Amino acid sequence: MDCFLLEVFDSRGSSDQQVEINLSADALRLLLQQTDVNRVIDKKGNTALHRLSVYPRELPTPVYVLAQQGALVNKQNDEGETPLHAAVRADNYLVTEALLHCGADSTITNKIGTSVLDLCRGSMKELVRKFNPPLHQAVSAGNFAMVCKLLRNWVSVTSICVGSSESVLDWAKTWHTEEVFVLRCLQKISEHKNQSVLIHSLLANDTTAVRKVLEETKMRSVNSRYKEMSLLSIALENKNKQLLQLLLDHGVKTNCRVQHRLSGVSGDCYVSSSVRLLFTIILKFV
Repeated sequence: MDCFLLEVFDSRGSSDQQVEINLSADALRLLLQQTDVNRVIDKKGNTALHRLSVYPRELPTPVYVLAQQGALVNKQNDEGETPLHAAVRADNYLVTEALLHCGADSTITNKIGTSVLDLCRGSMKELVRKFNPPLHQAVSAGNFAMVCKLLRNWVSVTSICVGSSESVLDWAKTWHTEEVFVLRCLQKISEHKNQSVLIHSLLANDTTAVRKVLEETKMRSVNSRYKEMSLLSIALENKNKQLLQLLLDHGVKTNCRVQHRLSGVSGDCYVSSSVRLLFTIILKFV
């Protein structure tokens, strides 16, 4: 069954109710409109993100939904472990990747000094290293090349991943510096906001948010790619016809090479439309 129970704690640390975390993206969004996601934990201090990190799922969409709704991406449980620790321990590659997209920090250590990189092996270690250092550390160091790399890797600038209450974008706004390389990084973060919101709204399968950012902002591109994934391939994976139509209406490339995250199969994706109202989707794998 695609759900689990967690306690809801008040500001005094008392629990007076339980909530059912449903892993359907729409049901999860509806719940989070009524409940503060960061008050929902279990008796060991595990948040919904901790629990999702070890839960077997086909696609990690709920991780993006929780991050989009303000979940603390780097919240530590009673053992000092973050959701990223949990995902790596469970050898859950797709959720690990999703958490890294949402700003998970692989340098955080648990109470016995173990970092995520200490737990990684093989392809998982290779994945985590691509996102290390985390975005806010790259900005602090004035490492513009790394900042650009992380943004190309779809790292969010709006997820709550710095301290206990800030996104990288909010954190960047508090900086007062004359260091030219840091200023350049801060400017890049600010310029990337709309693109980041678009990418993560698609990853969260949030049609309303995608429509809003496309209609209210001047997007330079709807053809962003990460490895073999594109915004179009994400909409295809989620079988969301409304998202596909929105991307078509805003000039998405309809002949691109994609890789399905579940099967790992690569192929050429062609989307044809007739008067941009009716369209058929053909996946031709090679």
